Amino acid sequence: METGTVIVIAAAVAAVLLLVLMLVMRSKRKGGEKQTARLREGFGPEYAKAVGEKGRSGAEDDLLKRQQSASLFQVRPLSAVEVTRYTESWTATQAQFVDDPGAALTAADHLVAEVIAARGYPAAEFEQGASALSVDHPRAVQDYRAAHEVALRNQRNPVPTDELRAAMVQYHAVFSELMAS
Repeated sequence: METGTVIVIAAAVAAVLLLVLMLVMRSKRKGGEKQTARLREGFGPEYAKAVGEKGRSGAEDDLLKRQQSASLFQVRPLSAVEVTRYTESWTATQAQFVDDPGAALTAADHLVAEVIAARGYPAAEFEQGASALSVDHPRAVQDYRAAHEVALRNQRNPVPTDELRAAMVQYHAVFSELMAS
């Protein structure tokens, strides 16, 4: 074969390989964009929080791990007896707010954690429960984190009543969502 022919064949092979490489990279990028969109939509505000803490790649790895570990949970609906008992406890907690807002907020914190555990989410630690909850209830977990933060601050130093009230509203939103699903 002549040198010119070999050069033309080598250039053609290189061009084809370059084209294939570009198509593969484009496909991976589109797949990554789809994954990003799916995670952003599925996790809502929790996606933004995770990206702020870990960057996009780290956040997406974390959220994918949460989804994978969620398949191991034995999440279940509450029985009618449990719904009645927890609803009565919530009503008593709300009534307690009038006389002792701080104690009511602490009770709400414990009650919501108890309902999370009863539903089958791991809840040995707050962050573990919040992360697990974020897979099925991404909007509620934002309220859960905010209310829990107020409850913790209130244990250290008294928090103004309006903040306690806002946290109770957030706990109620989480409680209601957990009871409804």
